[in-house]
Amino acid sequence: MKQFGTEKISIITVVYNSEDLIEDTILSVLNQKYSNLEYIVVDGASTDKTVEIISKYLDRIDVFISEPDLGIYNAMNKALSYVTGEWVNFMNAGDLFYNFETINTIFGQSQVTNSGFSIIYGNHILMYKDAEVLRIPRSLNLLWMGMTIQHQSIFVNSKVFETEKFNENYRFAADFDLFYKCYKKNLKINKANQAISKVTPGGFSESNSVKTYLEFMHITLNYEKNILIKFYYCCLIPKIYLVSQLKRFL
Repeated sequence: MKQFGTEKISIITVVYNSEDLIEDTILSVLNQKYSNLEYIVVDGASTDKTVEIISKYLDRIDVFISEPDLGIYNAMNKALSYVTGEWVNFMNAGDLFYNFETINTIFGQSQVTNSGFSIIYGNHILMYKDAEVLRIPRSLNLLWMGMTIQHQSIFVNSKVFETEKFNENYRFAADFDLFYKCYKKNLKINKANQAISKVTPGGFSESNSVKTYLEFMHITLNYEKNILIKFYYCCLIPKIYLVSQLKRFL
């Protein structure tokens, strides 16, 4: 039986042209109190000062790649080929761990280390300019309604990635597809009753909300053969489109 608090945790940061955000993310990872961390940073050949900022921390980053990619999920898949840890988390540019004790709190527990879990997920904090708001994901039996779990608040056992990768046919919701696939395969998933990440609103998927929900619908209908789910999305997506258009004028 493995001694708890000793498992290697691989943290992956994917970044492109994020000179104003990347340093806070790097420090959020490097200042974790948990000792057995592997840090992998994949940059998509940024043209601003992102690489210059990353270079300040190369002595503490285990793997750094800077080259063109085919999008965020292509970069995330690329990073997975370098993982040597037993658990994987994606903390991309602009996002942070909740505090410096986050990983230690989760993995410094024997019931996690020796549990047989494939996925551990938790809550997240939305960081607005004037406030921070706690978000608690919906129950997994409501997963068909869309992704309310942030990938920044998910730890996946690296054994999962031996057979599964992000489906790069999805531009906005490949993380939802991977999570849904694991759920339908009845992999052991555990909810940690704590905030794991702090997330900046308006990310890639949120900024393309209509396209994201179209992918949610497509993914869900791949796994759930229920006409009512299609009806749900056909009613919801026009409302999301209307809200997105109104935001342009506010």
